[in-house]
Amino acid sequence: MFKVRVEFLEDTPNYRIVFPDGRTGFRNGTYESRISRVGTLATALSDYTKLSTLKTEVSDYYTALTDIRKKQQDKEGEVKLASDALEAVRIECGEILFSNLGFLMYKFYKTPEQVVSYFDLSLLRSAKETANGTEPEIKTGTVEAKSSATILQVGFDANSSWHIVNTGSTTLQFYTAMLPTDPVPGSPFELLPSEEADVFASELGADGNLFLMVFNPDETQAGEYSLMESEE
Repeated sequence: MFKVRVEFLEDTPNYRIVFPDGRTGFRNGTYESRISRVGTLATALSDYTKLSTLKTEVSDYYTALTDIRKKQQDKEGEVKLASDALEAVRIECGEILFSNLGFLMYKFYKTPEQVVSYFDLSLLRSAKETANGTEPEIKTGTVEAKSSATILQVGFDANSSWHIVNTGSTTLQFYTAMLPTDPVPGSPFELLPSEEADVFASELGADGNLFLMVFNPDETQAGEYSLMESEE
């Protein structure tokens, strides 16, 4: 943008042709729309001989971004296939466990306490007990395509930490905000489908933010997540 301003003053007709939306098109929108905007910039620069060197740099950058995005989408596709296969196995296991439970309930209908001896509950529970003996709460939720959702409102500080799992098939972005209507920051904490991570509130936004948020950048699919407060 600086190199263009050397040739054309800001808000002059030629400058507006090269940057019709200013910086907005590069900062907001989906990955695809922002990458496309770089390609459009390269095309616009083709009309100006004095900016030929800049045009080459932008074209090379556009090519690199396109290649990186394709590799990312290929990886997301592979993760989704693996996630779908894992979900199918999970459902099948659940059905078998439920079937076994029904049989054991029938067999031990007079002594139901014996049923528990056939299951290792430590493997079936999805959370570990904390030091005080209570099981931490697991929050689950969905976030619609191209939307943000509030996960937590107050009740945490910069030292709070969570174990977050992306249980859906879309990439999700996590951040904290002062208000739920605040825009998604430039560098949110991102999780690909089936990825999980332990993260501090201080890593997700400014100290003093009141809302823990999640954004789903996917154009069509809803996202899913689970969140559990990490042990101190």
